[in-house]
Amino acid sequence: MRYQKKEKNVTNHTNSTPSNATHSLRSSTKTNLAISVLEAGMPMAITPFILGELYPMERELIALSIVISCVVSMVTLPIIMVLVGVV
Repeated sequence: MRYQKKEKNVTNHTNSTPSNATHSLRSSTKTNLAISVLEAGMPMAITPFILGELYPMERELIALSIVISCVVSMVTLPIIMVLVGVV
């Protein structure tokens, strides 16, 4: 007995008019912009400290700059979020 493959008639029931697609693209672009700006405003990570360990650098100064960037980011990140329009 042979089985025939039945094709399903798939229809998209969402309202995908060009204006909705454009709105989705714009909101996606705004979201991507907000994520990029916030990521750029994040404090320094551990990478500078590791580089200070590998190369002859002032480790104390690097550690202090990491701490300062974390403390300052507690103030600057909310301001950046408001300016970008995330909040």
